[in-house]
Formats: sequence, structure tokens, C-alpha cells
Amino acid sequence: MQPAHQNPTPPNQSARRALLLVALVAASLRALTSLGLLSGMPMVSDARSYAEQGLGLLRDGWPTQAFYWPPGTSLLVAAAHAIGGPGLVAPRILLVLVGTCTAVVAAVLAGRLARLALLPAGLLAAAYLPAVLLSGQTYSQHLAALCLGLVALLGLVAWTGGQRWAYGAMGLALGLGCITRPSMVSLLPVLAGVGLAGLRDRARRTERLLGAALLAVGMAMPTVPVVLHNHARGAGLTLSTNNERNFFLGNNPYTHPYKTSHLAQRPLSQLPLETRLYLESFYRRPDARAAMRREAQRHILADPIGMLRRTWSRALSFWGFDYLASRLLQRHFGLGWAGLAALLALEAGTYLSVMLLALLGLLCSPQALDRGVLLWLLLLVLAYQLPYLLAFSGGTYHFPVMVLVLPLAGVTLGQLLQPGGARALWQRLRRRPLAWAALTFFLLVQLQYAYYAIALES
Repeated sequence: MQPAHQNPTPPNQSARRALLLVALVAASLRALTSLGLLSGMPMVSDARSYAEQGLGLLRDGWPTQAFYWPPGTSLLVAAAHAIGGPGLVAPRILLVLVGTCTAVVAAVLAGRLARLALLPAGLLAAAYLPAVLLSGQTYSQHLAALCLGLVALLGLVAWTGGQRWAYGAMGLALGLGCITRPSMVSLLPVLAGVGLAGLRDRARRTERLLGAALLAVGMAMPTVPVVLHNHARGAGLTLSTNNERNFFLGNNPYTHPYKTSHLAQRPLSQLPLETRLYLESFYRRPDARAAMRREAQRHILADPIGMLRRTWSRALSFWGFDYLASRLLQRHFGLGWAGLAALLALEAGTYLSVMLLALLGLLCSPQALDRGVLLWLLLLVLAYQLPYLLAFSGGTYHFPVMVLVLPLAGVTLGQLLQPGGARALWQRLRRRPLAWAALTFFLLVQLQYAYYAIALES
């Protein structure tokens, strides 16, 4: 394996062919699923809310009230309908394109991380079933994943190549990501820290400062209109008005100590009467957002140990296996427990396989990785997770960061595909007790996640 400084991914013909293959596989699988196998499935849950908001934007323009749902995904839906007309086909075609671009970005990131990882990581991303199975539903995770991947990739291009356009494009991707999932604002401290570190290089200080300005302008283009719209309607300087509710649902006397997302995932009619009356007493208030924020803060201060316990639980459950698509398909097709188990074997099994490969790549193949790229990806993953440690968490929320995890999995898969690769990996694994401990801990996290998912479902 070449040293890190000799390991960029040149835009050569071989790489272009590999990326074309990744794009074809990703587009084919997503189109077959969303436009073929699941073409009769309507938009459901949050995806339906984003779709309806998108239709409202196209029909009526910007709403008379502040945005409860962040508008990024809805603007995408509106653009799809403006181009392709009514119905579900147009937004699903756009989702296929978003998912395909995300797989390509994951492949390019993998090539930056380790030369041989580009194609394996790209094919893993193309066939990643939690994304493929949801490719027909307008959840915000799809666009958030693409934006997060672009921030990571454009950040590397800007940092290593000094191209001014990359700074502005990274800001635009970050801004679009923030109006898609406001949790992406948490990336700013990482960008600020990396930028300050870059100012030590006097030869490139002017370039870095100009790049920071271009990044700020790019980020402002999507975010400022949304913030000003919400502020003009009395909501304050915010990207959406659902953040206080999320903070409240994850921090109140009825929040489950492990499955902190439970109250957000259940309609009021499915909750115990006492819990329902408690929540409704805040929802009906004229100052609901402020009241929910105060109540969450009061509960945290009254029980700081409970907050620490919930935060630890949120950190673990963020990495729980995916099962959202399986549950949606079970309900749509009226499947029993056997059908759900088969779907889970595909969806959750894909996630577990990718995560185990990624952990092996991180713990057993450090010499094969560009350490600067690895540090950058890990910092972005940790920063993205931070807001979910404060409100509520669950496996579905790691969806966007998988674009940064799949390159690590591609490193291991690429090594396994080499002659003698499996034996070499096994030899390295045998000598690393830390790797065994990490793999065991990850599997225990999955067992805990499964236990509470089943217990609270019943």
C-alpha cells in the first residue's frame, strides 16, 4: 500500500469506469424498487408530510406560517413536480438521482481514503438496502446524506487543491443540508476548527480566509431566506419550528430512558392516557415552543443523572440497526412476523455487515488509510451525531452518516477481494484484542437495541 501522500484518486479512465458502474448499479436498483416493486406504495409518515409541504410550495408559494418541517426536501419535491408534473413518479425519479449521486460520492471519498477502496465502497453504497428500500419515500435523510457527503468531499478538494469554487460549493451543500435537517448545523464547529488550524500555513492564509468567506456566502444562500421567513412570522431566527418539540420529547418525565425516540414515533392515541394528557397540555399552549423548551430544561436540571443516562442511551441507539423500511413494507403489504423477519434479515443484515466491515477497516487496516481523510470523516460523523445526543435518537438517524462510513467498509472489502486478503485480515485481527472488544461491544449494542424495539412494540 502506498504512503498517504502518494494516495490521491486521480481522475483516470479506470476510476471513471468504476464510477460509471457504481452509478448504473445504484440507479438501476433504486429505480427497480421505487418505480417498479414499490410503485403502488403511497408516501407515508414523515415522507408524506414533506411531500405535502412540497406540493403546497409549488401551488401556493411560501407558506403564511413559519416552517414546521425544514423545507429542503419539500423544495426538492416541488422542483420534481414542476418538471415532471403531478403524481409519485417525478419525486421518485429525483430520489433515484439523489441516491445515485450519494453512492458516487461515497465511492470518490473511498478513493481518497484508500486507492483500492473506490469500487468496493461504491458498489456497497449502490446496493445498500436501507437506502434502496426507502428510495421511493421522500424522507429528508436522502438529501441530507448527499449534502453531508458533498461537504466531506468538497472539503477535501478545497483543502488539498485550493480551488476557490470548492469552498463556495461546500458552503452551498452545507446550507442545503441545514434546511433539510437542521442538525447539520453541528458541523460548523468542525469546519471552524479545521479552518483555524489551516491559518497556521502562512503561505495559504489568504486562500483560507477567502475560502471561509466563500463558504459563508454559499451557506447563506439557502439558509438566510428560510431564517428570515420564519423570523418574519414570529418564530425567531430558526430553520424550523419543530426543534423545541424534539428537545422536549427527548427530555421529560415520560421519556423512555433508552428508547428516547419512542414518544416521537407514536401517535398520541397509542400512548398511555397519563402520558397523552401531559404532552397535550404543552401542545395546546399558545407559547408551546417556549413552554416545551423550559420544561425540558427544568427536567434536565432536576435530574442530571437521568440526562446522562439518556445521553449514553442516545449515543448507543444512534448506531442501532435499520428497520424503518421493513416496518413500512410490513404494513403496506400486510405481512406477518415471518415476513417482517425476512425483511429485517435483508435491511438490518446489510447495515450490520457494512458496520462490521467498517470497524475492521478502522481497527485492522490503519496503515492502508490516508489518516488526514480518515480524521476528517470521523470528525464529521461525530459532529453530525451531537444534536441527537441532546434530543432523541434511534437507528434511522444514522442514515446520512453512512455515506462517510461506507468508504471504511470499502477498504475492508477491497482487501478481502485481493488474493490472500481474507487470511491477511484474519492474521491482523488475531493480534488486535481492541478490535475484538470493539466488535463485541457493537454486537451487544445491537442486541440491546433489538430488545427494546421488541419490548416497546409489544
